[in-house]
Parts: sequence; structure tokens; C-alpha cells
Amino acid sequence: MTWTASEIMTRARVQQYGNLSGDDNAIHTDPDAAAAAGLPAPVAHGILTVGIVLAHAAEWLGEIGGYITGYETRFTAPVYVYDDPVRLEISADVASAGRLDVSVAAIHGGVSKVVLRPMRVYFAS
Repeated sequence: MTWTASEIMTRARVQQYGNLSGDDNAIHTDPDAAAAAGLPAPVAHGILTVGIVLAHAAEWLGEIGGYITGYETRFTAPVYVYDDPVRLEISADVASAGRLDVSVAAIHGGVSKVVLRPMRVYFAS
């Protein structure tokens, strides 16, 4: 069983998350601060990306009578936030009873980069 989802990441969304979370590190919102840190653009908060994925997983699991019991992942690349939106493509497969294997790619300017892998979402019914 497989499901997919798509989300848009914008600077406004990252700014809003930073305001709500209290994480006001300038590398998330200021291109100059990001450049000074050696980054090509500001980066989305990692936990924002994870939260987006978990929200989609929770919605999908809810439709089949399941709920999340835990997760684990590794950040393989940052989600850079440019002037124009970045699309997150999320795909998941039920790998075994109680586990989703999830892949997340950030797509910008026709280039796709995997940003979370492996991401495992554990669930129960």
C-alpha cells in the first residue's frame, strides 16, 4: 500500500514556524545570514519538514484506523528556501506491519534532492 503527498515550502511558512517555535536563527530567514554561514539560501527548520511529513502520515493512517506511535529519520540534505516556492514530494509504503517507509524530496528549479531518508513512521491500529 502506497500513498503520496505534496507540500509547498515558502519563506513565509518558515518565518511563521520560526515565530511560533521561538527559533529565530537568521539562517532560516535571512539570505545574507545564510550566505555568511556558507549556505546558498536560507534553510527550513528540520523539524518543520518532519512535522509536515508526520501530519500527512497521521491523516493517511487515520483514514485506515491507525495512529503514529513513533518515528526515526536522518536528514540527508537541507531544504533550501528560495524567493520562489520549493515543493516537497512525500511518498510512503507500508513496509511491514506497523511501519511506513517514507521518502521526502525537495524540488526546486527542476532539481530534486532527497532530504529525509530513511524515514520510518511506526504505527498501530
